[in-house]
Amino acid sequence: MVDGVLLTKLALTACDVARQGTFAQAVAVLDHALRLGVIRSELRSIAQRFTGTKGIATLRRAFDVADASSESVGESLSRALMIEWCDIPLPALQTEYRDECGQLIARVDFDWGGEVVGEFDGTVKYQKDRHPGETASDVVIREQIREDRLREEGLIVVRWIWDDFKKPQVLRARIRKALARAGVI
Repeated sequence: MVDGVLLTKLALTACDVARQGTFAQAVAVLDHALRLGVIRSELRSIAQRFTGTKGIATLRRAFDVADASSESVGESLSRALMIEWCDIPLPALQTEYRDECGQLIARVDFDWGGEVVGEFDGTVKYQKDRHPGETASDVVIREQIREDRLREEGLIVVRWIWDDFKKPQVLRARIRKALARAGVI
């Protein structure tokens, strides 16, 4: 009950939304629910109660790949696309790269075997990652330096933004090209 309004629990709401949407939408909502602390066994129990209902196959398929490590809707949607692209191996999520002194260079969204890293950039990043007194331009420059340091480590960096979801086959080709160049595929 919130402000006199009866609500459903987060796990039930996430499962309801997952059953009504696409696979990508289901992955995004279940990832987010897990990130907010919903326990996987609670989601599984709810999914079992929905047997035979519309959208249950989508919910179950998304449940199998849901991951709290996915830190944004854009990352979740990216991963859902990769799952549907059978020719793109699934990356590790939130891999940290450190220099020879142990200092953190970067934590990347997607990592393919220490050869290729992928970064989804939403526009919010350049606002919320600002340090006190920094401009959005300062954040962009800091991000460019971070990317240069990853390249100095021998990594191929692939970046994408929301607009890239409008032409997913172009994004797929860019990722495949980087993976092929690195010998991952």
